[in-house]
Amino acid sequence: MSCGRLAIAALALSVTACVKVDANLTIQANDQIDGSIVMAVDRQFAAEANQSPDALVEQVRKSTFHSTPSGARLEAYSDEKYVGKKLIVDQMALLDFDGGTGDDGLKIVHQDGRFKLSGAVDTAGLGAAASASNSAAARRIADGFAMSIKVTFPGRVIRSNGHPDGRTVTWNPKLGQRLDLVAESEDGSGGVTWSWLLLGLLAVGAVLALGLAVGLHSRALTALRR
Repeated sequence: MSCGRLAIAALALSVTACVKVDANLTIQANDQIDGSIVMAVDRQFAAEANQSPDALVEQVRKSTFHSTPSGARLEAYSDEKYVGKKLIVDQMALLDFDGGTGDDGLKIVHQDGRFKLSGAVDTAGLGAAASASNSAAARRIADGFAMSIKVTFPGRVIRSNGHPDGRTVTWNPKLGQRLDLVAESEDGSGGVTWSWLLLGLLAVGAVLALGLAVGLHSRALTALRR
């Protein structure tokens, strides 16, 4: 699940590499963020290109999350196909996160009782390179491209152009496309809930008061008739 700077088209790879950028992030109501970002390359590509996997991964990292400020650490990552780095985000301030993703990267702003997410994934450059390759190379590039962004918000999601599931929104950018990320959620402060609860209590109080007044009036009329 991808994130960070998300400008994969800007990767300065000598050949269009098979890249995996996978982010899974959780926004906390106290303006902190937790989760992880995987930044990796196809290990077979690195071997065939006779390039150090670490050097290629560093290019991916710089284009995804160019710094590791307070609240983040890098760990080695590998699976059956990819090798790279995994950025662990632990109680990182949103301001630090926004600074680490660069000018064009993923941004999360907390204002007016809302968390607002914006950013862009632009892989048009990779798509063009794949189209210019022979069919086998193009197929390999497409098969090796893996990108996903999953963000969980602290409150109800109000709108997004991703795939919402409760408080979580997922985006799966496609190779050769530009995708502008948009999402907005309540901040989970409970302000709206308490407001409605207070109104409900006031309404109940008004009904009880009205009932008491009607009862007293009825008794008074009964007493007068006697």
